[in-house]
Amino acid sequence: MPYKDPEQKKANQRKRYHERMRDPEFKKQRNEKRRKYYQETDNIKECNKRWVEKHKEQVNEYRRKYFKTTPWARTRGSIKNRIKRGKKGESGFCSYANAKCLISTAELKELWFRDKGYEMKNPSIDRIDPSKDYTKDNCRYLEMKENRARAKRVYKGKFPFRNGDI
Repeated sequence: MPYKDPEQKKANQRKRYHERMRDPEFKKQRNEKRRKYYQETDNIKECNKRWVEKHKEQVNEYRRKYFKTTPWARTRGSIKNRIKRGKKGESGFCSYANAKCLISTAELKELWFRDKGYEMKNPSIDRIDPSKDYTKDNCRYLEMKENRARAKRVYKGKFPFRNGDI
């Protein structure tokens, strides 16, 4: 029987769902089914990968919300990807090919608030000395525009940080 009121339909569905969840026999069957699924699958990573593929929209929505509230976590992911790719810039010089990510998400959070990344229009992570690794002492947040301008100066052979002019 079709419902005229969609809210009533949702309410009835929720009610049936919660009734089922209270049923110990249903819980037992559900847990057994899950256990069997994971036992049949050798690789848990493969299970997780399949689950993510099956629930792409849900995962993307979660990630969107997470990175909106924790932009420093996104920064860490970007650092790791940048190091992994190791692409060369316009000048043919790759400043992060041999760099290591030695900074934690918690340290990036400290830098975010220290450098007031939340006030910036387009914040970007910058290594003060590009020849060193990504560490708390060697990183800071800058506006993307400033960071790009600085990178052009640095890669053309002008290293202002060596003279103490940062």
